[in-house]
Amino acid sequence: MHNCASHASTIVQEHENRLGFMPSPSKIGHHLAANLTILMQQKDWKPQQLAEKSGVSPRMIAYLLSEERAPTIDIIERLARSFGLEAWQLMLPGIDPTALNANRLSHLISDYSSASDNGRKLIEMIAEREADYPIKKL
Repeated sequence: MHNCASHASTIVQEHENRLGFMPSPSKIGHHLAANLTILMQQKDWKPQQLAEKSGVSPRMIAYLLSEERAPTIDIIERLARSFGLEAWQLMLPGIDPTALNANRLSHLISDYSSASDNGRKLIEMIAEREADYPIKKL
């Protein structure tokens, strides 16, 4: 009897993996849901519109927004493309949508990657100071 239940659980897991998701709410799932919600609000999209633009099923989008399922990389990439973003950008915590939309993060990472060791230290120092003491807009 125990083997039968174990076998059934394995079959369900394999089926879920083939469909493109794995059960498990996670921090990444939380950040993804929050970022999708913000970006959809910015574009005034409903989940159905995101589904049409990304090719991800409406059911999967509902799972992701409610943090019931964790997506595969393929799904994250399709969702990101529908917003003109890279997949990694959708999983960042507390991201400012204006930074995402302007592709500033990609430029910053590119600049950081090509900077000297001293340049990287300076970029890190400025970023830490700004995070601790943000400059107020005039």
